[in-house]
Amino acid sequence: MNIKKFKKTNFLIINCNWLFLGFLLDFFIFLKNLFLPPAILVIRLDSIGDYVLFRNFLEEIKKDKRYEKWRLILAGNQVWKSIAEEFDSPWIAKFIWIDKDKFRADIFYFLRIALQIKMAGAKIAVEPTLSRTYIGDLLVGISRAKRRAGSTGYDNNIAAENKKIGDSYYTELIPLDKKKYFEFEQNKIFWETFLGRKLETKLAFTATGKWPKINLQYEKYIILFPGARFDYRRWSPENFSQVARFIKEKNGHDIIICGGPEDKESADKIIALAGDKNALSLAGQTSPAQLFAIIAKAEFLISNDTCAIHMAVAAKIPTICISNGNHFGRFTECPKEIFSDIWYVYPPKIENLLADPEILKEKFKLESKLDINTITIEKITNLFQKKHKIIYE
Repeated sequence: MNIKKFKKTNFLIINCNWLFLGFLLDFFIFLKNLFLPPAILVIRLDSIGDYVLFRNFLEEIKKDKRYEKWRLILAGNQVWKSIAEEFDSPWIAKFIWIDKDKFRADIFYFLRIALQIKMAGAKIAVEPTLSRTYIGDLLVGISRAKRRAGSTGYDNNIAAENKKIGDSYYTELIPLDKKKYFEFEQNKIFWETFLGRKLETKLAFTATGKWPKINLQYEKYIILFPGARFDYRRWSPENFSQVARFIKEKNGHDIIICGGPEDKESADKIIALAGDKNALSLAGQTSPAQLFAIIAKAEFLISNDTCAIHMAVAAKIPTICISNGNHFGRFTECPKEIFSDIWYVYPPKIENLLADPEILKEKFKLESKLDINTITIEKITNLFQKKHKIIYE
């Protein structure tokens, strides 16, 4: 869809109350929700890892005395649908799942989602994403909730023009705390401000819903996760294969390789190069909820900087994160008080500056294009051997 036409259409939908149809729709929504408890609409359209760093705050909303009897409606990215429905459904009265690609490209799909958002009849709409997008802002505007809260946020995912327009859809914007970087801490500050009270929320893997069925041939295993969203954040399969070979020869542990469908080729390559016939590839064979549960039962995780890292931190699984420094401090460098058994390995250009993390946070807070494959195999194997021995022997 042409972006100018898209914006014009969006504007008309948000401001359609000057039309008779708009008044009729509002009256129908009023009747629909007349005998229902009031609703809070929470909108999150970012990725799986972002959701993992956010999900524990859903419980805080429902436990707040002001909102415990309200309906909590979650409009979310369908990529983490299985996690939310498997583990977080006790807090949610209704889910609205959104395919972002279809939302951008298909006007009829856009209208269907817009109608669902309006029909929710929410009195409060919250878009707590720190890296805001135009879609999230737009849905807040479409909700026409009386109170509409969002974050001043980062501007790495939204053009300045669209951010300015998006700001106008909110009744309040909660500022970032410039003294904090890690995403979970910023999420906590957002919800403390929104709820008006201090929170003791922990980043934890709380499975209040049903556990997904998992049939694994190993009881004790170590996970390798070679995937990541972008190529420049992926340590090579050749490197991972040498790590797998080392673990099998030195420790005798069974290896499971996890990832999405796009990681199947890499997983097969790792197994072939490692020469480990007992290694198991689950790449492309698990839902996000199943992946979360598999990680939660692992002995150790070695992964690129992706959603698996945040799952492991939440489940308190010892982890080595291989990172090129992208979003340094925001999605890496988890504070020790949140979880201490995670170790980060970076390219030498970052390792040499770790004594002054403020410089790194400023330089790489939004992006890094350093070559991740300058990280040596020996760096990972030596670190694994040292930390695994301390924890398990």
